[in-house]
Amino acid sequence: MSDFVVKLNYDCEMLNYIASFLLIFVSGFSYGQSDEFLEMEVLAESGDVEAQFDLAYMYANGNEVPKNDKTALKWYTKAAEQGHNLAQFNLGVKYANGEGVRSNKVKAHMWFNLAAFNGYEDAAEGKDIIGKQMTNKQIGRAQDLSEQCLANSYKDCWAKHFRLFSSDPRQGKLLDD
Repeated sequence: MSDFVVKLNYDCEMLNYIASFLLIFVSGFSYGQSDEFLEMEVLAESGDVEAQFDLAYMYANGNEVPKNDKTALKWYTKAAEQGHNLAQFNLGVKYANGEGVRSNKVKAHMWFNLAAFNGYEDAAEGKDIIGKQMTNKQIGRAQDLSEQCLANSYKDCWAKHFRLFSSDPRQGKLLDD
């Protein structure tokens, strides 16, 4: 092969790499830049429960934004704390499956229970499925937490979930471990 052909192949490969990089760079910055997304973000930050749920759904599924389970969990929690039953159900799923958070059957059961209480019919099935993987003691804790959560208007739903197991207050044990 002549030097000219080798150089031409090299130049074409470099142009291909540069074009690929630019495509990734440009598409990466297009995430979440629509006016609709920015408006929804402002509404969610101001406490709009539907905007919070919609943002959570977008992050959970990678719609207009990079998929991010932790950010989805944040927005689902904000919506759930305002009584949004589908957000409560989705938190149950996240805790059951360990998506964006450490798997926690007690919290999953609690959120399924709250979603069912608030009228989301599929939540009863989620609660039954996770309940089959739990001890009676864990189910009792989840029920207690559900009652506490309702009594506190969905705030601090698992504050009593963390109990000390030694005299050292820096050490703790999750009740469902």
